[in-house]
Amino acid sequence: MELTRDQMLRRDRELRELTEPVTGRWLEMSPTEAVVEAIRLEKELKAYLHDHKVTITVGGLKRLGKTAFTRILSYGLNIRGVYELDAKKDDVTDSLLHDFLLDKSRYCFDLQRHLLSKRLALREKSAAKRSSSIEDRTPEEDPIIFHQRFRQQGYLTDSQLNQLHDEAVDAYSQAHSSDLMLLLQGSAETARGRILRRGRPEELDAWTLEELRCLNRFYDTFPDKVQDYGLHRGPVLTFNVDKFDITNRIHEGFIYEQILNSLR
Repeated sequence: MELTRDQMLRRDRELRELTEPVTGRWLEMSPTEAVVEAIRLEKELKAYLHDHKVTITVGGLKRLGKTAFTRILSYGLNIRGVYELDAKKDDVTDSLLHDFLLDKSRYCFDLQRHLLSKRLALREKSAAKRSSSIEDRTPEEDPIIFHQRFRQQGYLTDSQLNQLHDEAVDAYSQAHSSDLMLLLQGSAETARGRILRRGRPEELDAWTLEELRCLNRFYDTFPDKVQDYGLHRGPVLTFNVDKFDITNRIHEGFIYEQILNSLR
């Protein structure tokens, strides 16, 4: 029986455009069939991650949902979540990061060196365990995106930029590499809107709309440059959060399918 116009509109609302150009089979399913398929894929991926030790890393512009994304996949797939901040409160408990957000030029260089050791310490602690994990920060974003932007703004000198690059390359060469990168993409307007809604005082002036737009331009070329640092050698999957909702069960199933296909 053919769908009525109202049924088609309702289905199209539930199956809003995802992230890749080829999503035909998902768009052809009824909502019930799509949810059932999402559950099947979740079980299949969970079994794969249980049998194979995999390190998944999540990147993306500020406030596009990296921590939420990581929490949902960690709980749904029963793998360890690795978080830079408190996973539930997402508070800035790192005093140096807090100071930087209030005075970028003064604390920039010290913070970047601190974050290099902090992120890799989290990676190595996780890698020492025998199970799969997913982390809500991708270390390569620092040298590829933030260091370059901070140099443009004068927060780093050429000498400091070169020192940070050399230290990153050296540290990455000795660190455990990630197997799959999930890169969240979205508009600066989306990111800024979420910053305003969260209302964290130290972020309101630190990450303006114009600043987020500038950073987003670096993210456009990030997937092409990440392999140069040697810390990540696997595939990079991109998901546009302006079109995609991780809390939607059907969209979640699409992600599981993409992850399985990439890992295999």
